[in-house]
Amino acid sequence: MAEKGGSAASAAGVVVNWADHKPKSVDFEDAMNERKCKEVWGKMLRDAGLPTAGEAQQRSFRLAVYVYACKNGTSREGDYKGKIQMSDGTTFDAAVIPRATGRMSIRKFFRGNMDESYRALKLSGVMLEDDRFVAKAAMSGIAADDAFATADWMTGCPLFTPSEAKSHEASFTYSIERAKRAREGKTLEGVERDRQDRELEAQGGMEQPEGRKVF
Repeated sequence: MAEKGGSAASAAGVVVNWADHKPKSVDFEDAMNERKCKEVWGKMLRDAGLPTAGEAQQRSFRLAVYVYACKNGTSREGDYKGKIQMSDGTTFDAAVIPRATGRMSIRKFFRGNMDESYRALKLSGVMLEDDRFVAKAAMSGIAADDAFATADWMTGCPLFTPSEAKSHEASFTYSIERAKRAREGKTLEGVERDRQDRELEAQGGMEQPEGRKVF
């Protein structure tokens, strides 16, 4: 039977105060921890040619990265071939994102920066200025003010207002259905295997002794 203050009686009758044994920290497996995120930001800045960026320029860089991810998604299958221009005019390749995070950890990186990315996108109002992005959100019945909340890494964001949470859910449902249609019912892993097969085929495949090609 539970006692006040987090205590409970064990089978031997010994009262244990479990509140004294709370862990200091336990990571979510779907998000990078703060230390790793900091390392990734450092790699990105160096790769973008901004190793000595000051605090203000770093903020501009981070917001630019968040905007790119909000517009294009954080799928490991993304192209990341676009250009990103910061508020001061500095331009860098979107490819710095997967190079720093690793393809398999792109979304985990953004989830590790969920609170900051939420505040940056919302308080800057930057997504409201993108007519195409706002129109795309409207296809799911999402108001312009909530469009930023459709960012695909923000699932379960603790800062969401009820309206933003509802908008994110609507966008998520719409995207899942669209992805299923685009993949013709295949899983993401199946799509990746097909892509790898196409790449091998484009390279000429592998010659076997009999002259047959294996893909």
